[in-house]
Amino acid sequence: MNFPNSLGLLYSAFTNFIGFEVNEGEYKMMGLAPYGKPIYADTILNKLIHINEDGSIKVDQTYFDYVSGRSMTNQKFADLFGGKPLKPGSKITQRERNIAASIQLITEKVIFQMAKYVKKVTKLDYLCLSGGVALNCVINGNLKNSNLFKDIWIQPASGDSGSSLGCAYDLYYNYFGNKRDLRLDGYPDQLNSSFGPSWTNNEVKAFLETGSIKYDYFKKKEDRNSVITKLLTEKKVIGYFSGRTEFGPRALGSRSIIGDPRDKKMQSRINLKIKFRESFRPFAPAILMEKLGSYFIGNYESPYMTFVTQLIKKKRLPFKIGEEKDMLKIVRKKRSDVPAITHVDYTARLQTVDKIYNNDFYNLIKNFEKKTGCPMIINTSFNVKGEPIVNSPLDAFKCFLNTDMDVLVLEDFILYKKSFKKGADKKIRKLNWRFYWNNMTPEIPNFDETPLLNKDLRKIYNSLPKNFQSASISEGWVNVMESQNSKNIFEIPGILDKENILPEEAAKEITNFWNNEPLKKNLQKTMIEILKLVKKYKKEFETESSFVSSKVYELF
Repeated sequence: MNFPNSLGLLYSAFTNFIGFEVNEGEYKMMGLAPYGKPIYADTILNKLIHINEDGSIKVDQTYFDYVSGRSMTNQKFADLFGGKPLKPGSKITQRERNIAASIQLITEKVIFQMAKYVKKVTKLDYLCLSGGVALNCVINGNLKNSNLFKDIWIQPASGDSGSSLGCAYDLYYNYFGNKRDLRLDGYPDQLNSSFGPSWTNNEVKAFLETGSIKYDYFKKKEDRNSVITKLLTEKKVIGYFSGRTEFGPRALGSRSIIGDPRDKKMQSRINLKIKFRESFRPFAPAILMEKLGSYFIGNYESPYMTFVTQLIKKKRLPFKIGEEKDMLKIVRKKRSDVPAITHVDYTARLQTVDKIYNNDFYNLIKNFEKKTGCPMIINTSFNVKGEPIVNSPLDAFKCFLNTDMDVLVLEDFILYKKSFKKGADKKIRKLNWRFYWNNMTPEIPNFDETPLLNKDLRKIYNSLPKNFQSASISEGWVNVMESQNSKNIFEIPGILDKENILPEEAAKEITNFWNNEPLKKNLQKTMIEILKLVKKYKKEFETESSFVSSKVYELF
């Protein structure tokens, strides 16, 4: 298909029409669909699109405006669906529910048509999917359960971010001709898709002590997991920060908010008081792979939350939406033994967890199962509405402070909201996080125990350039393709990669590729003075660990 005939843009146009944001609210519309009836499906087929034999579609552009960029749909589109589009943040009516159900059904019809055509032409048994529409895990689950293919693998970072990974692989293997070595154990090279940064216990401790933040530290993971399990059974909501950040839109146990799936109020509580989003949005169960069959239909891996499947019948409780229009009342009706992860149509977006994909997360869930008999926990991304998933300890701490989250786990450290000033947690959302940080910190970290260092440091601060104008800052990018050797830019130079660094040489090397000469000239002097200071007070910065000490952390 060629632009403007796009299944993704068609889905986004409907997303926008029912009051959600394009490229952000598609998940919401997918989650809203089970609350409605597909009464507009024939209208979409007869008026808006034509589906070809190969699954490609022809979109009637007279109903849309996304080509011009002014809006996604026009008045002609609105007339077709009973009136004006819903304003963002307005109350969702039965019309919006029915529209969501209708476009979800038609999108599935198109995807199945594509899949059948691909199967017919290639006669292959294995399918890979990528792109934004491939994150529609409801369709993925139905496609998987249809057994049209022996197996389906879906890129966990589908969309533009995952496309960058595909481009890099294409260049590496097809252009440069490098040999492709796959894992012998059958697992994908991407594993848990944990390609982001991580923080050691030493670095987390330096961060916490810099802010004088109270914490409990656990030497053994097993002890830490037992405490987390106890907190979950007490209906606490926990921010869980462990290992490297996930690459892609799903939190897979590294940057997650976790809770007890057996609590029927947990879904609405996390949605409204922590994520600050619509109450109807479902949560994923992170379930031990070996226990999948005892709760869900289909005994297959779903490590990236890319498939939705149904709860087995013996785990369901009688439930009907009926004529109820209050979304919150519908959500709070108990539908199964694990109501917090069971959607209104008895489905759940699965994350299967085993030791190879994420050993740390697996052991936590295993501990929860031993204590409760339940082999799963709620897993949703560690962020609030409109914000990206947290990346650093500071990101996690800010999110923890500004929500009704009860507990924060930073690697092997546990922080409790109740340990902060009495009554402060009720005011958190009204406060700027930085003000709250200062409010709860007894004093600003300093070097009072080393007055000479403090004096020398102030000299450097006072010598910093005072009048740099933004107009003097020029473009700083370097064209790597024109560079004689990109290794010179991206590899750590030998001058910086040794214990006995010479300040003058180091400062010159750090600024080697800076294009802004005035900035380089002024800040080289500052760098030299700071590096000299570190050498002068070397003993003050020594640590038994090979990691950075808290003093160096504060200094820089």
